[in-house]
Amino acid sequence: MAILIRILNVLILLGAIAAAVFSYLLFERRGEFRGRADKLAETLAEVTATLDTKASEKISFTPATADTPESGSLGWKAYHEAKGADKTYADFNTPLEAAKKIATEVGAQRETLVDSLVDVGTTLGIPQGQIEPEAIKSHDEPEAYKKATETIVGEAKRTAARDSSMIQTLTACARTIGQPLSENDLKQATEPTLSKFANEVTQLNTRSNDYGKLLTDAIRNTKQHKWKTNPAAVTDPKTYKTAMKTLEQDFGDINNKLVQLSKTQAEISALKSKLEDLSDELKMTQEDLQKEKHRVTQLQGATGSATTGPTGVQIQRPRVEEPLKPVDVVSPTLEGKVLQVNKDWNFVILDLGYDKLKEGTDMLVAREEDFIARVKITKVLRKISIAEVLPELQTGGIKVDDRVIMPRED
Repeated sequence: MAILIRILNVLILLGAIAAAVFSYLLFERRGEFRGRADKLAETLAEVTATLDTKASEKISFTPATADTPESGSLGWKAYHEAKGADKTYADFNTPLEAAKKIATEVGAQRETLVDSLVDVGTTLGIPQGQIEPEAIKSHDEPEAYKKATETIVGEAKRTAARDSSMIQTLTACARTIGQPLSENDLKQATEPTLSKFANEVTQLNTRSNDYGKLLTDAIRNTKQHKWKTNPAAVTDPKTYKTAMKTLEQDFGDINNKLVQLSKTQAEISALKSKLEDLSDELKMTQEDLQKEKHRVTQLQGATGSATTGPTGVQIQRPRVEEPLKPVDVVSPTLEGKVLQVNKDWNFVILDLGYDKLKEGTDMLVAREEDFIARVKITKVLRKISIAEVLPELQTGGIKVDDRVIMPRED
């Protein structure tokens, strides 16, 4: 009996030891389960807060410390209190369903964002090989997503910079052609606005081409002027500016020639008037000479210087005015004045006729006491003469009313 009791005590002791060991192991396992639950709850709360910052108001968990117990909607206390009579833990499941909903919505948004990124990249003209939708959506390839977004963002920035530059260029061009556009109009890029601007540019180009053709045709057809401008250079963008400079010089030369022509025409008209006056004067002189000749012929029938009539009365012969005779010797004190000056043809007209001058005579032109030039008489008429200006002996410009005198004989 004593042996049996001993065996029973040993069994009881072994049972107690086994119970203690099992209790310890159960306590350790409970601690592991508690730690895993805390980690899962904490991670779920952090993930949910990351997906949606507002979710932390409803889904939260703070692990226990040595001084404070755990807290939050995912804690043991919240779980225990949510048990309810039906033991469905409905109140505890609410934040879990909210977290699941947030995750689902974020996932859907991510899918939509990836598809949108691909569409944006394709619209921007990025080659398909640089953007792979499946690789971007894959959680195992975060670098693919990062690389794709960087590529798309970079291209978007370049496109925006290019658009801004193009808008600034277009607005500057519009101001240049006198048809200003606002940047807002171009940013909206409405069809009427762009069509109107395109039409204005087309019209400007048409006018430019017409002007270029007109100028080149004018150069080719106006053959009497010796053009410095090359017709082909007028419409060539590379030589256009140089051609405009030479064309301006050509137009200046033509204008100077027209001014000179107008001046010459006026001088010719004045000379023509002078010649007409001289012609009329010559005609009148010839008529006077004919009359005098006729009168002299009638008087030649009488003898002597007087004629006696039948009554014995002496008749006096009429006095005949001597006509102008060409001078043989030019007086050294002869003086006249300049009636007209022709600088282009280098001659002057004097108020001295053939009764005082003869061709080949040299004379001096003076103004007050100053010597101006030396001239040589080339043509002598009844009341005027024409003299060539000797440039090598000219010290100043001859003017109308300047004196002409005979040079001193040394």
